[in-house]
Amino acid sequence: MLRRLLPTVLALVLCLTVLTSGLIGLERVFRRERDEARQAIESQRRALEQVAHTILARHLDRTLATATARSARAARDPLLPAGHLLRFERGRQLLPRLFSFRPGSETPARKLFEALVAGELPDGDTATPWGERLALHRAFSAALRAGDETWIESSFRTLLRHRSRYRIAAERDLPAALALLHVFARDSEPAPELLRALLHDGLDDGRGGRIRDLSRLLLEHRERFTRPDFLFLCERLVELAADANVPHQPFLERSRDASARPLVIPAEVGEPTLLAAGRWLAGPDVEGSVAGVAVELRLVLEEVTRDMRERGLSTEDEVLRLVPEPSSLALPVRELELRLASDRWQRLLAVTERRHQMKAGLVALAAVLGLSMAGLAIALQARRARLLAVRSELIATVSHELKTPLASVRLLAETVAKRARGPELKDYPERIVREIDRLNFLVGNILSFNRLEKGRIEPRLSLLSLDELLAEVRSEVETHVDREVTLEQMPDGDLVADPELMKLMFANLVRNACAYNDRDPVIFAVEHRTVAEGGIEILVRDNGRGIPEPERPKIFDDFYRPPESDASSVGTGLGLAICRRVVELHRGSIRVADSGPEGTTFRIEIPSLEARP
Repeated sequence: MLRRLLPTVLALVLCLTVLTSGLIGLERVFRRERDEARQAIESQRRALEQVAHTILARHLDRTLATATARSARAARDPLLPAGHLLRFERGRQLLPRLFSFRPGSETPARKLFEALVAGELPDGDTATPWGERLALHRAFSAALRAGDETWIESSFRTLLRHRSRYRIAAERDLPAALALLHVFARDSEPAPELLRALLHDGLDDGRGGRIRDLSRLLLEHRERFTRPDFLFLCERLVELAADANVPHQPFLERSRDASARPLVIPAEVGEPTLLAAGRWLAGPDVEGSVAGVAVELRLVLEEVTRDMRERGLSTEDEVLRLVPEPSSLALPVRELELRLASDRWQRLLAVTERRHQMKAGLVALAAVLGLSMAGLAIALQARRARLLAVRSELIATVSHELKTPLASVRLLAETVAKRARGPELKDYPERIVREIDRLNFLVGNILSFNRLEKGRIEPRLSLLSLDELLAEVRSEVETHVDREVTLEQMPDGDLVADPELMKLMFANLVRNACAYNDRDPVIFAVEHRTVAEGGIEILVRDNGRGIPEPERPKIFDDFYRPPESDASSVGTGLGLAICRRVVELHRGSIRVADSGPEGTTFRIEIPSLEARP
């Protein structure tokens, strides 16, 4: 059989090799298409992210340009808010503002202010600027008490010139200046413009310079005072400004500002850079200065996202994110990495992956179909080879089976011819008839199997008496075999079946019981009972040799004969195959219920007429 299968196997191997090569090449093409689609999606996303990066860089540049000018003004003007601005000059942090009060709780500035207001001027060396200032205070106080407007004006101008010419320590100068204005406002009516200039705007000193206003001076020199002194002087300045309708709200807000924390920045910032983990945006300014502004990257990214949506570059569900979030001391803006997060990209990638999986599945299906067809071809070829072998064996068996009774008939006939009158010939006619009946049964079995296999028999159902059917089978079998057969039936019953087919089935069962039996007599017992839904169960028992366990799954196969050494038991291998086909025509089943050295029991189940499809 292997020689018959070898050409088919070689042809299939060649076809499968070609098919496998083609499928592998096709899978490579599909994989390359998937990778190219992924790359196209990623390229599109990267292009949009690059556009977003450009928009972000421009936005930060504009923000930084505005903040640079504002930080320069705020560094010069302590009244301007600067908590959100950054400025370093010569490595020193100007903005956000850093300051600390003089330690302690003493109030020397308050005491000086109150003494000057009360006219209790301390003694001072008139040779020093501070002594001269005190002398000028006394002269101004005397002018106020005298009420001489000319003297008041001249003495006040003298004080202003002295302040412009000499720099006195702020812890003395500022309390003295506030006390002077307090006394001036209390004992006279200074011009509102003068108070505004001295408290808020500053005043031209007549020599090309300016006298700084007290609001800015007090904020700039707050570190010279203890906290109680600073708060006291702030209250006095606010009172003067409020009484004279001088703007003082910016001063009040700045006086309440807390000191900022020192920032650490690189020694050189040569381009727009995010500092302190992205909380500050800084860039270079003139003369080595660094200017910047506090930024909220989340808000900036939202603004850039809105800009892209307005341009039609992104959809509503797309969000810009920094990947990763800035965590270093300094990160140049050009090195920022943006990721355009959206379900759209995941959906596109998922669609690409599903398409590839579908194509790969088709390739795998083609491979499975190819293998299945190859296996089916091999199985069909093997079946054909087995069929040829079985047919060859059947021909040999049938030839043997036909040759044996023919030889017996011939021998009997020759004996009868030679000894026509001898007494020993009395049973020869019966033996001749028995061998002829054996031939008829063998030929009938082959013809019946052929008709059953080709589906040429349709059951003709009728109500049968099992007792009558078995009696006919017994009478026929007894004439064909030379052994005693005992038929046991309990109890009698009826069934709806084809009489001829059922007779054929029981005849084959009885002949098998005789052929594979070493006991005498041959006992053949049939038990009939009704099961659920009106079906019929028939148990057929014999006292034969039994069927070995490994042989039981095969005994109903076509042309199967058990390995027996006794030539008398050799048959065509069609008996039980015919029984199986007869039962299946009645939509039933037959199987070995039990088997052993004491005999074999077959269980036949035939459903009721209503239950048959």
